[in-house]
Amino acid sequence: MIGIDAGGTKTRCVLLTLGGAVAGTGNGPGANPNSGGDTAGALTTALSEALGDVDRSLVLTGVFGIAGAGSAGRPAAVTAARRAWQSCGLRGSPAVVTDIAVAFAAGTSAPKGIVVFSGTGAGAAVISDGTIVRRADGYGWLVGDEGSAVWLGREAVRAALAALDGRSRPTLLTESVPRALLGQAVLAQLGSVTPRHQRAQHRPAAAPAPALALAGAAVTGGPLGPGGTTTLAR
Repeated sequence: MIGIDAGGTKTRCVLLTLGGAVAGTGNGPGANPNSGGDTAGALTTALSEALGDVDRSLVLTGVFGIAGAGSAGRPAAVTAARRAWQSCGLRGSPAVVTDIAVAFAAGTSAPKGIVVFSGTGAGAAVISDGTIVRRADGYGWLVGDEGSAVWLGREAVRAALAALDGRSRPTLLTESVPRALLGQAVLAQLGSVTPRHQRAQHRPAAAPAPALALAGAAVTGGPLGPGGTTTLAR
């Protein structure tokens, strides 16, 4: 029996005997099509690695838990699962559920309950016999997934950019990220990246805002032009 958990950043596959012993494992890239993943390719990679040299005729069935396999994305997820299954030389077709149902099953053998998840995506759901009865959030990084890894990263970047604009207080990223991306030598030429509202009120007219100067240096790779500016286009 084969079980696959295909999430947004990584796909994991486990081959089990009827007694529950692990007979093989495999990994692949993220399979969520909503985040640009190649679902069929990721499933095939993980499945092929888990199978190894196992006789394909001995495999009875499989369950694929795929991110984005809800009502709207189910047809595409089922097609990708069948394609991967057949490309590995297996008979029949695997069952396809959402990765939310897999997350619930990984924590309990109870047929019904609530799962709260926070990884690449985030949300909560009521599960009954492998089916999502009710769900809150889990709508993807563009419009939801509050509290997820993607959401946390996006909020951190937004806070840092607001600080560079002078619209908010500085954060740990305000100076550490420019230093890592541009290097200390470039920052020395640009001057302090302390937000504008914390600087002296009078600045030379030719000196650009910190965010613009950083962006220019990143695009052109330096060096800086007269007055501390960077030429982006002529």
